[in-house]
Amino acid sequence: MSNPQCPSTESKTLVQANVEANSPYQGRRYAEAEPIVYEAWQRDRRNPELPNLRGVTFAGMEPYWNAVWYYRDALALNPSGSGIWTNLGNTLACLKHLESAVHRHECALLRREAKCVALP
Repeated sequence: MSNPQCPSTESKTLVQANVEANSPYQGRRYAEAEPIVYEAWQRDRRNPELPNLRGVTFAGMEPYWNAVWYYRDALALNPSGSGIWTNLGNTLACLKHLESAVHRHECALLRREAKCVALP
């Protein structure tokens, strides 16, 4: 059993990537953040938050189709990730795929409601 005070190596990878990429993200310097997130993703290919973060990076730089593919990679690892569904919906809206965007936002809402129902 893992100790919550000692995060696993996978958690350190995500935390480290978030800390290192945080400053460029806040300054909307996505091109600076992308290599940091890419390196973390190469170390931890099973963590759905890393391809999601790469999608956010690419959406910020506006190669939206690249972002779509990374969100799809993240959803393959975590189909119930409501934040990932929301990011995908936002990006599809930027691409003017409005019907698909609405559907993805509906998926996000359904995922959130399912999580809320499951809580005691």
